[in-house]
Amino acid sequence: MRLALAFFLLATLPMAQLCRAQDIAVDLELVLAIDSSRSIDAQEFRLQTNGIAAAFRDPEFLAALHNHAPRGIAVALVQWSGQNNHVNAMGWHHITDDASAQLFADQIEAMGRMLDPDSTSINNAIRFSVSQIQGNSFNGARRVIDVSGDGYNNTGSRPQIARDEAVARGITINGLTITNEVARLQEYFKENIIGGPGSFVMSALDFQEFPAVFIRKLLREVIGVEVYSWKLD
Repeated sequence: MRLALAFFLLATLPMAQLCRAQDIAVDLELVLAIDSSRSIDAQEFRLQTNGIAAAFRDPEFLAALHNHAPRGIAVALVQWSGQNNHVNAMGWHHITDDASAQLFADQIEAMGRMLDPDSTSINNAIRFSVSQIQGNSFNGARRVIDVSGDGYNNTGSRPQIARDEAVARGITINGLTITNEVARLQEYFKENIIGGPGSFVMSALDFQEFPAVFIRKLLREVIGVEVYSWKLD
């Protein structure tokens, strides 16, 4: 019986490896983890989603996609708040051209808020986002979680633990802070949230500024930090 089980495991191992090898190769796997905690009202949530949708229609993004991501990017949008309150709101989308980017933008605009207001658990948002990357059907040259938020982690374990776990798996965490309520939030993200090769945090003064900052952040992630920094010089 044990011998038969051993042969079965040996026979199925190549198949598991083959399934993994058949994952769709992309230039970037990106989780957009947006704050849906109780500090975010309905208007502020909509400003986030409208800003994200506008970015995926932006001519600069479309040019970056064509010029720097020939295999496309895989994108998921996670809404998060408390410790066990998070959802992959739209599944994974493979964006390769103007049409697929437009479709993604349309679906974001049609997406509603799926979570009840709750506390702010960035550590669990990171862990959930990691699980979405590990369980998808893509194989990205780069893997990134982008966390947007307007406050400190205030429940669950320290976010540095989840950050370090993600970085150990080869995942970079970037941040987008909205600082209208917490002035030093960008510094907090630098110290406790972001990590991995090329990680960075950008800051919006308020939710009205979120769309302008988000498109800059998205371009930097699609183009790559080194190339993007060179373009700014």
